[in-house]
Order: sequence, then structure tokens, then C-alpha cells
Amino acid sequence: MLSKPKKKDGLKKNDIIFLISAMVLPLLQFFVFYVVVNANSFLMAFQDTTDGITYTWNGLKTFQKAFEYLFQDPNYALIMKNTFVLYFWSNLVMLFISVFVSYCVWKKVPGWKFFSIILFLPSVIS
Repeated sequence: MLSKPKKKDGLKKNDIIFLISAMVLPLLQFFVFYVVVNANSFLMAFQDTTDGITYTWNGLKTFQKAFEYLFQDPNYALIMKNTFVLYFWSNLVMLFISVFVSYCVWKKVPGWKFFSIILFLPSVIS
């Protein structure tokens, strides 16, 4: 009669190292590239520079200056109006285009494979 090989209980050292690295590396990337970068951006919102090298703390003066530009200068009011008009129309146009492309892929109209390739290409490349 053939005997079954015995299974070792637990994980090997290499398996444990792999599992730890599979958990730690994404957490480290999240911490560095999301938490630290966003914290730095938040802190830079309260700083000012004249030469691009040295930074001085100026509190809320940056925000005060931005709101003064927005509400006092007529050019910025025009810029904000143009921004919102462009945002509205681009969203409206893209809504109809995305619904049309989704319909074409769903109904498998001629050229639906091209649409599906173009849609999945960004996720395949990354």
C-alpha cells in the first residue's frame, strides 16, 4: 500500500516573508504616496516663497489673497464663469458619448470590438 506524504503544518519561512511583504509594501506605498504627499501639500498651502528655495509660514494669507482675487477682480469672475460653463458642457457632451458607446458595446453593433478594446486598454496597459 502506498503511503501519503505528510503535510507540514504551518507556513515556510519564504511563505511568511512573501505574505508580510505582500501586506507591508502596499501599506508603505499608501503611506508615502498618499498620506505624506497630501500632508506636505496641505502644509504648503500655508507657506509662501519668493525664490522657490526658502519657505516662510504665512498662515491664512494665501487663502485671503485667493478670495480677494476671486471676489474683487472682474477678470477672475469671468474666468470662473467660463470654467463652470466649460465644465457643464463637457460633462453633458461626455454623458451622451459614454451612454452611446456603452449602448454600442452592449448591442454589439458593428465596431463594438474596437470600442471594447479602447475601453479596456488603460487597465490592460497599467
